[in-house]
Amino acid sequence: MPSPKPLPAAFSGRAFAVPVAVASGVTVSRLRAGDLDAAFHGVRAPLGRTRSFRDHVRAALPRLRPGDYFSHLAALALVEADVIGSQHSPVDVSSLSPLARVRARGFRGHEIGAESVRLGAVGGGVPLCGSSSEVF
Repeated sequence: MPSPKPLPAAFSGRAFAVPVAVASGVTVSRLRAGDLDAAFHGVRAPLGRTRSFRDHVRAALPRLRPGDYFSHLAALALVEADVIGSQHSPVDVSSLSPLARVRARGFRGHEIGAESVRLGAVGGGVPLCGSSSEVF
């Protein structure tokens, strides 16, 4: 079997949203190639790049909407705390009210009010939140 055609540089080595890749000219058949993993519905990642829980959480980033923040164990993983999780664990995402909580396979959605949490970002702008007493 021939090797799949290389992905454009914008999608190489990281998780990406399928609609964005298709809009950039990547074919649907290329997105189904064996060198890519369906990390989440609508998200592809290089095969083997989501082995740790932290990588699994980062692969969920293309699914976040403005107002969504990684939270709970997902946020802890992103700040490099030791957490128990795997690439099969649900990713906690908190949505800022009035945005509806995330309801999708692979996610555990929560609703939050801005007054009850501290919002922040790590590693190039990855959004996360914690209780108002936590420091990132």
